[in-house]
Amino acid sequence: MPARRLICLASLGALAGCTSIQRSLGIKTDLRHEPVIQVRGGLARGARPLCPGQTGPLVVVADLANGQHWSTVGAPDGNVTWDSYGFSSPGATVDDHGNVTVSADPRQSRGGSVHLSVNVVGQAVGGGIDVPVRYSCPEAAHFDGAKGGGGRLGDDGLPGAPGAIGQPGGPGGPGQMGGPGRPGEPGDAVRVWVRLEPGAPRPLLQVMAQSATHGGQVIYLIDPAGGSLTLTANGGRGGPGGLGGGGGPGGAGGPEASGAAAGAGGPGGDGGQGGAGGPGGVGGSFQVTVSPEAQPYLGALRFVNAGGESGAGGGGGSYGAGGKGVMASGASGHNGRRGQSAPGRAPYGPRVTVTVHALPTLF
Repeated sequence: MPARRLICLASLGALAGCTSIQRSLGIKTDLRHEPVIQVRGGLARGARPLCPGQTGPLVVVADLANGQHWSTVGAPDGNVTWDSYGFSSPGATVDDHGNVTVSADPRQSRGGSVHLSVNVVGQAVGGGIDVPVRYSCPEAAHFDGAKGGGGRLGDDGLPGAPGAIGQPGGPGGPGQMGGPGRPGEPGDAVRVWVRLEPGAPRPLLQVMAQSATHGGQVIYLIDPAGGSLTLTANGGRGGPGGLGGGGGPGGAGGPEASGAAAGAGGPGGDGGQGGAGGPGGVGGSFQVTVSPEAQPYLGALRFVNAGGESGAGGGGGSYGAGGKGVMASGASGHNGRRGQSAPGRAPYGPRVTVTVHALPTLF
């Protein structure tokens, strides 16, 4: 058997280029010449219903005119390749390996499922698959402040001047201190609205959250029996201090001359101190409006508006090397000290405010 076929058999199709050989060997097949009368399918056995944004494996079964039932690759005894089918849906996508991804927009899965239209490539045969959707996953939305920018680098020290005949070289200049890190931005001011999904067979929370700072908006359906939503408006971390500048190298010692010994090399300059880390941003705020019927389920939502951590101090600059001398080289400088971090974290934002008020459908 040719070596390439042996490789394909051993890998069971791990290489995409082996698919045609696997078809010729009967390991995989397609439906181009098979009389299909209908198609059906769903999530693979053992797969849980998907939450919005999640991905799971599909199985599609083709019912043939001769009474046989052929399943897709991945199912027990399945060998029909996924390129035998085309899929379309406003609420989901299917990749080349039969994995379905449900839209993160809960409006696309209202009613607890997303409908996939399936067609057999090259045949006027199709069908539909309803992919079950749940809302009991842990969800999260973030309205955090941005991290502060880093401090500027300190300038390097100037090199020492070379010594005149018989004179020592000049000392290297000290590196300059790095700049301070910039403060982290505060967390956003966030408005949140919560009500029950109308017509749902069990309580489902409609949640809409919008940043009054930057205008971003998110929507969720949350099943309070197992599902949750964490919203954060944390302050941004302070920026790191800038690195201290390097010390300048000492100047070379002056040359010897008649009656004068060669000069020693000049000492290297010390590295500059690192810049101080920037302070963290203050935590943001949450204003929550909840309808009376949804208030008992508000515990499914968690609000976090911690202050940002302080930025790290910048590293000290490297020492300058001592200058070269014929008889003696200059001493090297000292490394600069690391910059200080800003003290502690920034303060938390204000307490969450909750208002109970009737709300229309949010989305």
